[in-house]
Amino acid sequence: MSKFLFVTWDGGGNQPPARRIAAELEARGHDTRWLTLPETPLDLSAVPPPDRSPMVIARIMANPAHVDAVRADLAAAPADVLVVDCLLFGALAAAWILELPACCLVHTAPGGFGGPDPGNPNAQRLLTAINEMHSTLGLGPVNDPWQIWAADNPVIASFPELDAPPAAEVPEFDWIGPILDDPTYRDAAARLQAAISATPGAPGAADRIEALAQTRAHR
Repeated sequence: MSKFLFVTWDGGGNQPPARRIAAELEARGHDTRWLTLPETPLDLSAVPPPDRSPMVIARIMANPAHVDAVRADLAAAPADVLVVDCLLFGALAAAWILELPACCLVHTAPGGFGGPDPGNPNAQRLLTAINEMHSTLGLGPVNDPWQIWAADNPVIASFPELDAPPAAEVPEFDWIGPILDDPTYRDAAARLQAAISATPGAPGAADRIEALAQTRAHR
């Protein structure tokens, strides 16, 4: 049995594939845990700033404090593999620093927050923030965020035809397709019976992530 630590956040669409992969790993006898941001209080009142992108980038996507958070969590309960959301670059940096096998889980390859997109202000902000964070942590600069993904066993729960066109040209990207919940049926009596059934995408992703538990990190 291997231990997997999923590091994620509620960014809109990124948690469902992570939950399905975790369920598949647990069904295979592995242990999974979660490290994420605190839940927002129900009585919270907030007015969005005119441009929230800089705040999201600084606090969530490229926050060097996430390295300490991952380190502290692993000190309390070690894990064999980190499964990190693609937009948590601080947590991906933690895997490098701690020399742990990691899987970069990409729910979609967003052109606005990743990849070589010099005309997109968010892409430039993110790249600048990542390199500033890397400098703080003693890591080298990168040319674009996808360079980080490519170094961390990336699995992408999408199809190349649905995402930013340049992503299809990255050889390290492992496109596994959407990971969906099993369908529900209104009429149970009319449900198609099958001898073997599996959640689409989750077993394939679990195969790749499970294999990381048997590898040694090389940085």
